[in-house]
Amino acid sequence: YLGTINLARQAKDNGVSKFIFISSIAVNGHSTLKPFDCNSEANPQGGYAKSKYKAEEYLLKELSSDSFEVYVIRPPLVYGWKAPGNFSRLLSLVSKPVPLPLAGLENKRSFIYIKNLVDVIELISFKDGAPTGIFLVSDNDDISTSRFLKLIISHSGGRAKLFKFPIFLLRFALRLFRKEILLDKLSVNLQVDCSSTIEELGWEPRFTVDEALRDTFKIK
Repeated sequence: YLGTINLARQAKDNGVSKFIFISSIAVNGHSTLKPFDCNSEANPQGGYAKSKYKAEEYLLKELSSDSFEVYVIRPPLVYGWKAPGNFSRLLSLVSKPVPLPLAGLENKRSFIYIKNLVDVIELISFKDGAPTGIFLVSDNDDISTSRFLKLIISHSGGRAKLFKFPIFLLRFALRLFRKEILLDKLSVNLQVDCSSTIEELGWEPRFTVDEALRDTFKIK
């Protein structure tokens, strides 16, 4: 939080006209009953999401002005070649020749390919008169966790085999090892409605999830 605020203050003092802050959809929460949109209330949980939200509030309320335009982008999971974090963990998971009981995860999740995210950043950077504020972004192509894993396996040459297993039994098994939170992260719905971003910025994601994963592993 303090690093963000210090950087923003110095940027403003040195005549920077636009400040783009990459926040997180975690500011809205970790799961959805209906997709988060620009009118959804913030519900940050955990230190990471709370620090992002605190930074957003300061930037928009204390620093934003006609001469210092603040743009906040809230992405879901960002993926691409050598992406760290959860995508790297998923890639490691499916690279091993083991059966995975995850084919029954038929939830809906939003993701964003790094090149789609960069397109948004570039558009805001060079577009005159781009409206300021908070923008939710995604590939606009929501799929299930099991579908996402299958596409990673297909395009990366992963060796894991997915099979269906009753979710309640899987949850029980993971609870014994105190790993139930892993299933929660994989099985919940987390959808982003980016229609207002598309309308306000005139932006369209260039890649669907399938196209993005194919493009990701071409780089290798």
